Amino acid sequence: MDQRGRGRGGFATAESSWKLVLGGDVGGTNTSLALAWVAGRQVRLTASFRYPTPSLQDLAAPLREVLAYARERLGRSVESAVLGVAGPVSGTGRRVKLTNADLWIDPPSLKRRLGLRHLSLLNDFVALGYGINCLRSSDLLEFPPSGRRDRAFRLAPRAAMGAGTGLGKCLLIYHPELGLHVPYPSEGGHADFPATSPWERELVSFLEQMGLVSGRISYEDLLSGAGLGRIYRFLRHRHPIPETPLLRRIDQAEDKAPLISEHLDVEPLCREAFARFLELYANCARNFALETLPWGGIYLAGGIVARNLAHIDGQIFRKRFEDHPRHRSLLESIPIRIVRRYEASLYGAALAASLADSRERS
Repeated sequence: MDQRGRGRGGFATAESSWKLVLGGDVGGTNTSLALAWVAGRQVRLTASFRYPTPSLQDLAAPLREVLAYARERLGRSVESAVLGVAGPVSGTGRRVKLTNADLWIDPPSLKRRLGLRHLSLLNDFVALGYGINCLRSSDLLEFPPSGRRDRAFRLAPRAAMGAGTGLGKCLLIYHPELGLHVPYPSEGGHADFPATSPWERELVSFLEQMGLVSGRISYEDLLSGAGLGRIYRFLRHRHPIPETPLLRRIDQAEDKAPLISEHLDVEPLCREAFARFLELYANCARNFALETLPWGGIYLAGGIVARNLAHIDGQIFRKRFEDHPRHRSLLESIPIRIVRRYEASLYGAALAASLADSRERS
């Protein structure tokens, strides 16, 4: 267990308006769990814990550790928990398998074994969507729209997408009774990738010939950590250059994305791979914006972008995003915001846990 310290806001007092809940973000690479005090839309993480997902056979043990911490260190029992998981979640409450990890999660079994009043699952990007309601302006990096804006857009639909281990998407619609934007799930990351330029068609042909993807090529096959590695492999093939010790390391690495990100300052091929990745990312964001009309903004999350902000030119990204023969003026009015706060999904899961607890008590 890798325990992280206090979250923003420190330890909240256990006043009647605050409730202690458990929020989780179960990804293909890491599983993060957090204890949080929640009052309305205010969320204060008080302790967070991280586990490598591949090492977990079941979530009961780490959840027990966190619940025990709440009793022993905070003197309170947790009754409500929500876990955001990287995979499709049905409304039936049945067990779920992660898309990019060999881990099954059975909510009814966990709820019974842990003695919780409420335990449910959300798609990880739905959890992120709830978390967007909790973010401050300092948690975001905005690429301002070049078109006119209106304050009424504050309540307009929003969209979120993010590349990490996979590619997640969700749509957020304002709920006047709750006073927040409620996220709705999507598996749009698995939609077919539309190759529209010569280099994109060349990329798709390379991936098919090399057997680097199975079946139809999706957005996630390219807009993810593995996707960044595939783009690098394509460019390595396309531009035969002398091998260096660094290129050899990247070539031999099973997970290339961290090495590519780490060496953006020193290796031109890494920079080109990331630039091509961002080009596809902007294209995908544009298509998602045209499908959903998120006048309230499109939010980009995920570790790949958040860890490489210094290498993202907002003007170039916006120019690519707005590049459409018929609807440029429409796209010019949509803000683009990068989520910089890593714990956004934990904030969202905690907020969802509090809302679920309130529903069950009403």
